[in-house]
Amino acid sequence: MISRKGVKDRPKPQILNYNVKRKMKVVIYSRPGCHLCEEMKSEIARADCGELYLLKEIDIESDPELLRQYRYDIPVLTIDDVEAFRHRLVAEEFRAKIIAAYPRSEG
Repeated sequence: MISRKGVKDRPKPQILNYNVKRKMKVVIYSRPGCHLCEEMKSEIARADCGELYLLKEIDIESDPELLRQYRYDIPVLTIDDVEAFRHRLVAEEFRAKIIAAYPRSEG
């Protein structure tokens, strides 16, 4: 398959063989007007594995403690409450982290 940039994409791992009993909780801490946050959300969408997780976006400006904690470090992305990415992520790396968390089904 050829991507938008004309570079041949690597084949994606098959998700159908994974036993998805629950979706992972993915949280992105962001704020309005954050261009890195928009880039991160775009890469998450490009990873094309949305059936494996539930995405929640939290505006750090809605909570003084979150604003103090993340003011200069957004975006921050957690997977099941563990920080996985800060500032930037690449779709393939995000997809790999999400898929690695699921055991393959035996059948």
